Amino acid sequence: PELELSYNIYSYTQLQNLPYQHETVNHEQNLVESTTGAHTQNVERLWREMRAALPRYGIRTYHYETYVAEFIFKRHYK
Repeated sequence: PELELSYNIYSYTQLQNLPYQHETVNHEQNLVESTTGAHTQNVERLWREMRAALPRYGIRTYHYETYVAEFIFKRHYK
């Protein structure tokens, strides 16, 4: 199964019904989950890089998927 990593938020508890592994981190207790080693630093870094790559002005929500696909393509083939 694929891995999904997110903050430890109540609304994410329903994700356990989906066909992938979901791990959480409770940042009130620690930055890295001690039993699994899960952390959100990689996800946060990736989102920061993507936000920097997005156009600053004139972004249309219906083009957002295209912007994400372009970011992934450029990142994969750089």
